[in-house]
Amino acid sequence: MKMVLWLTLGLIFSLNCFASNPEDISTWGHMEGKVKSANIKDYAFHVANGEAHLAYQGEAGLKSFGAAGTDFDAAPFIGKKLKFSAEIKSQNSEYSSIWLRVNDSEKVIAFDNATDRSLIGTKDWTNFQVVLPVNPGAEHIYAGLIQGAKGSMSARNISFSVTDEESTANYIFKSDYSLNLDEWRMNFSDVGKFKAWSENGIATIKRISDTYNDESFATWFEYFETSQFIGKRVQFSAEVKTENVTKGYAGIWMRVDGKLKKLQYDNMKDRGMKGTTDWQTHTVVLDITDEKSKHIAFGGLLSGNGQVWIRNVSFSPVGKNIASTNIYQREQESNNNSNFSQFDLALLFGTFIYNTASN
Repeated sequence: MKMVLWLTLGLIFSLNCFASNPEDISTWGHMEGKVKSANIKDYAFHVANGEAHLAYQGEAGLKSFGAAGTDFDAAPFIGKKLKFSAEIKSQNSEYSSIWLRVNDSEKVIAFDNATDRSLIGTKDWTNFQVVLPVNPGAEHIYAGLIQGAKGSMSARNISFSVTDEESTANYIFKSDYSLNLDEWRMNFSDVGKFKAWSENGIATIKRISDTYNDESFATWFEYFETSQFIGKRVQFSAEVKTENVTKGYAGIWMRVDGKLKKLQYDNMKDRGMKGTTDWQTHTVVLDITDEKSKHIAFGGLLSGNGQVWIRNVSFSPVGKNIASTNIYQREQESNNNSNFSQFDLALLFGTFIYNTASN
């Protein structure tokens, strides 16, 4: 697959304001997500008549996002759940949504960008909300609008309130991992092209769009800290079944990340499953030898068309007699030594903000 530098040095995310009243959208600032040649000039943001407007004005076909928003002190909300609400509408939009993020002094500890339920195309005013826990240790809260690389969006009636409603988080910081597929989450490269869910111990990823893009994929995955595995070789395995997988492949993957750098990964790109196959066990094996390692991600994936099922997942340290399947060095050399490959998109909508904004 063609390499996409979505996360070169992270998706750059700059904040130009600090608000004492986050509901006052006149104080909101312009932010930036850089992908390829996209930059802040590709988006226009303004506030008029009590409404915020964010529009893409760059060239067609780029993979990018633009955002506008605010940040404020987390202290008044510690130990509570915070709800960010807004009415939004979209015009000819790739996707339009709102997002909320909670940071401690070093990292994101909770996040939701609602892209799994975003507006696509042209939609009238729609109520949106995201709810996150603000746990002890939280220092900053960030919130705002997000717009894809096509069309525009507007927002009004923005509010922040304490609530007892269920969290909508698509990321909660974890120091440990879960093998319960119901606790994993979906991420994807293209909004509205895939569905993913877990039921009865089986995770399913299915393409639902007829529009094919050779860079589009979805993944059902887990993401957590590496500290307990430093100095070890680890193996992720799962049983995988496919149906009518074409123009791509299916399989499992694992990646070891530093703060803003990928250290090792294997996405089965060189041995992925195609067509229709019955249950088969697959494994990926990586070393976590670098003390700069911060996180491990692993999961199932579908690139292209079709459907894939994943079950009986396992993760554990293994001996050095088990060969590593790391393909990072080979991938790096074959792509002009660039640091990030196509599968850095694997965490796109769950991490494109929180991995790059330790403000």
